[in-house]
Amino acid sequence: TRGTVTKLRRGEADLSVLDGCRCLVLDDLETEAGIEAASRARSLGVPVVLDAGSLREGMEELVPMCDYVVASSQFGREYAGSDDPLSAARLIHERTGRVSVVTAGERGSFCAGPRGNFSRDGFRVRTVDTTGAGDVFHGAFAVGILKGWDLPMVLEFSNAVAAMKCTRLGGRPGIPTLDEALEFLRLHSGRDSGCGEARGEV
Repeated sequence: TRGTVTKLRRGEADLSVLDGCRCLVLDDLETEAGIEAASRARSLGVPVVLDAGSLREGMEELVPMCDYVVASSQFGREYAGSDDPLSAARLIHERTGRVSVVTAGERGSFCAGPRGNFSRDGFRVRTVDTTGAGDVFHGAFAVGILKGWDLPMVLEFSNAVAAMKCTRLGGRPGIPTLDEALEFLRLHSGRDSGCGEARGEV
């Protein structure tokens, strides 16, 4: 359950945490505070990644304020009216002008942006526990943005990290290290991901 704590209202979030921030990741659970945080981040030139799981109150205002809308298939259906992930990503992009990604589990991820539309297949793994796979995807996506990788590379990396998490029990314990993810890509990607030389601190 979500408990009994009331949601943050505008003015209640401590936005000083954004000073020195390099990337802000928001979700759809605290939309009022998220709108305020996204506005502050954009004024500071900080990229904003939105984890859009479902269409909640306030999302119509929040979505266009984010640089990268990384959405579930459910959100794509609710917001864009399409069950096809690539079509949903394209429609979100057309509606907001933002880079849009729709994730589809083992099918991979689908992206639409100013440079066109594309997809990256998921990785076939022996699944043990999918808990947190979506959250891990968003975290990996933020890492890719911070690394300055191009979007196809970011999606490839995010797919890999989420797949690796599914092979391990537990949400946080299942998160791979950067080096583990890059080695997984080296062994399992049929494409040149371009991530191999990008080790080091974020």
